Amino acid sequence: MKGLLLVALALPTVARADWTQTLELGVGVRGSLGGSYTASPDVLAATVEGMRVEPVPYEGWWGFGGGGGLSLEARLFGWLGLELGALITRDEGVEELDGVDLIGTNRSLHLPLAVVLTLPSRGLRPLLLLGYEVVVPLSTEAQYDSDVLEVTTEAGTYSLLHTGLGFEVDLPIDGYDLRIPFAMRMAMNLAADSETLAGRARYRGTRVGPAVRIDEAVFSTEHDAHITLTTGVTWYFR
Repeated sequence: MKGLLLVALALPTVARADWTQTLELGVGVRGSLGGSYTASPDVLAATVEGMRVEPVPYEGWWGFGGGGGLSLEARLFGWLGLELGALITRDEGVEELDGVDLIGTNRSLHLPLAVVLTLPSRGLRPLLLLGYEVVVPLSTEAQYDSDVLEVTTEAGTYSLLHTGLGFEVDLPIDGYDLRIPFAMRMAMNLAADSETLAGRARYRGTRVGPAVRIDEAVFSTEHDAHITLTTGVTWYFR
């Protein structure tokens, strides 16, 4: 009976040791390069000075950007992982209003959290990612050379569905588990309204007889989608 009791007490310790042997923790640096996109709604109408105006100036956004930051990762059983990132990016969007380019710039903090599925092989491992991403704008800027319309930009915190596909490569360095990840990622704003200007633009104007002249536009630079290529280096330890 005493022998059975000792075995029972030892089992949790053995199970715990086996579990910890399958856990890998990693910290890394990551860079990103890609593009951002915001669609033009189907209805370009807004209420300005109590009157409905259609169409109003708006063309959607597209542009390129990049940035970098840190990542924390955990792998269990060699194939199931969790990835948390913190990246600061500069994303630029361009649209054309009345023949003049409008450039909207976002500096943002991206906080992706993703589940990672990995093929547990040596040398090269395919990766599949699915998760959630929060974008916290730090600053916005508008460049628009026009004497007719004053344009400013704004952005609030928004969330994205985060997916990705890629692979990681082992670096052959004795005593260090260093890996270089490559991934193509897409983050989509599922809450974006593609049919109206709600949440995308605000206008101010002046009554001119029975009509309204639009003098100022405030455009949101929250993007509908981000497509990025990321890479870096991650150091894994137990």
